[in-house]
Amino acid sequence: MMKNDIINKYSIIEKIKDIAYGELYKIDYLTSTGKIPAYLKIINYYSVSDVEVRDALFREVEAISKIQNNPYIIKYYDVFDDSEEGKLYIIFEYLESLGVSFTGNHYTEKNIIEIGKNILLALAAFHVNDIIHNNINVDNIYVDGTTYKLGGIDALASINNSFSTKTDISLVGILLYQLLAGKLPFDLKSSDEVLEMLKTGQKVPYLENISADLMNIIMLALDIDSSEQYSDVGKMYDALNSINIIEEQPIVDSKGKVKKSSDTLDFDSLVANSKLYDNLVSIRKKYSFKDIFKILSWIVFVIVLVGCILFLWRMKYKCSDGKINKYGICVDGHYECPDGYDLNGSKCQKIVKEVAATENFYCPDDYIYSNDLCVYKKSKKPKKTYVCADDFKLDGKKCIQEISAEAPVVYTCPDNYVLAGTICVTINSFDASKSYTCPDSSYTKSGTVCTKTNQSITNAVTTYGCSRGGSYTNSGCYLTQNPSYDHYDNPICPNGYRYSDADGKCGLYYQPTPTYSCLVGTSDGQGHCVKDINVSVPATANYTCPDGYTKVGDKCTNSATIDANAKYVCTDEMELKDGVCHGKVTTDALELYTCPDGYILSGVTCLKDDFKEPEVKYTCSRVYKLKNDVCVKYKIINAKPIYD
Repeated sequence: MMKNDIINKYSIIEKIKDIAYGELYKIDYLTSTGKIPAYLKIINYYSVSDVEVRDALFREVEAISKIQNNPYIIKYYDVFDDSEEGKLYIIFEYLESLGVSFTGNHYTEKNIIEIGKNILLALAAFHVNDIIHNNINVDNIYVDGTTYKLGGIDALASINNSFSTKTDISLVGILLYQLLAGKLPFDLKSSDEVLEMLKTGQKVPYLENISADLMNIIMLALDIDSSEQYSDVGKMYDALNSINIIEEQPIVDSKGKVKKSSDTLDFDSLVANSKLYDNLVSIRKKYSFKDIFKILSWIVFVIVLVGCILFLWRMKYKCSDGKINKYGICVDGHYECPDGYDLNGSKCQKIVKEVAATENFYCPDDYIYSNDLCVYKKSKKPKKTYVCADDFKLDGKKCIQEISAEAPVVYTCPDNYVLAGTICVTINSFDASKSYTCPDSSYTKSGTVCTKTNQSITNAVTTYGCSRGGSYTNSGCYLTQNPSYDHYDNPICPNGYRYSDADGKCGLYYQPTPTYSCLVGTSDGQGHCVKDINVSVPATANYTCPDGYTKVGDKCTNSATIDANAKYVCTDEMELKDGVCHGKVTTDALELYTCPDGYILSGVTCLKDDFKEPEVKYTCSRVYKLKNDVCVKYKIINAKPIYD
């Protein structure tokens, strides 16, 4: 994409802030469906003197290309490198950051667990591509309805060996602690400062009135010097996923402070102290009238509160068909709605707005979503091998071909003689008349050279791959899927698949896709490498002499002759042995990657050959309700009760 093409697609709304080596803007971005809000990050990399740092900034762009199409990672729309001005333009999705909503809202434990799980799923995609994120904080997490997305990476982490996947795990622990406590541990200002404090062996304070399971997971993520710290994000995700939180109340009070156990009413102790009738005298000795009045007031308050709750519960109680709730009692009757409304319990509702629901993809445990499939998140590095064409032999990373040719002969004459072919004649001889001819009609003569074009055909290096996935064997590609079952429990396979009792799966054999690679020449698509070679030979010289002279080589003479001295010669690159010149042709070998059984090659990564279809779920923002795959907004009014 040209510079003007990308600049013409956006207009700047406002500058948000300065960032490292550049600025961050809010823009209107032109898409095929119209303008949408987006972020624009402009990085001035010519201002960076450190070459490693500049290379790291470009690695961020490379990382972006590897982790797109992930529902938990913010979407990037355009990337452009303006090498003339030394600026990098990155345009990405505009969403409100968690840092904005965090300052004015409080989250339940259920919300916080969901945030943690979403961020860990995003990190799994980074880590499977050997990318350390190292930039996990509330300002770099974005809210998209009920989904939380992770923003851009710390590009400099890729050149610092002190960062690892465990660094990202510790940062997730710090994030969850901050959401629970309303502030960072130790009252510090940044996650980096907290990490440095943890490296000194300092432990974060244990938060009270928090689910013990959740608090233990956070403490384990922050135990950076322990072998018990989570070794990968998958283990921390599994731990969070195993917690069953029922409560939906904020875990902080109205002033933004974490609730302590002393902030809540100890009901059991009050009941124990409420047996005043039998122990009035002894209680009076222990407590003042003011203390007793407070206790009695609490008891009365609890009784009234319980009564109100019961009354409200009865008012909300759903009656059976043909009955309606009248002041907490079910009586005969029904509800009616005005025209245009549908009855829903005791409410009337009608749709006032519809929007498309957000499509989310979910994968089973130990899998991540990638390119419309669920891919096993633990990959392996492929084995690198080197191959040569059939006419070459492998020597390390080089391909070598032995060549030989008959050595040419050079003739020399003694003083006072000149060379005439292979005969020496006296110097008073003269040149014979000369004409030239070619070996046959396939040659074209140009001056003293005859030229024709031949084709060199060698075998190509052939590799096979499975374009639709599956395992490659000598007999072809084998793809498996789990069968569905009819109501008689008979397995049903997709079209073209056959069920196997051996493994209980539907299998499909198909032909592998061959790939031909040439060291020399061009592939003909049939397993051969073809190269045109121009062959040139000297034209044959024909000599003639006048009457009375004898032709000797290219000379005419009437005197005695002697044989010339013969000598074999080779070029500097070749060695003479027994009249033959020997040498070698060397070229770089082709690099091939292979995976162990059960894995297939994807780029330079081995993925487990066990792909699953993701589960599709639709979600809506909080002001909409999901209806099939559409988000609808209702207008709701009370239904009119009709008493029979």
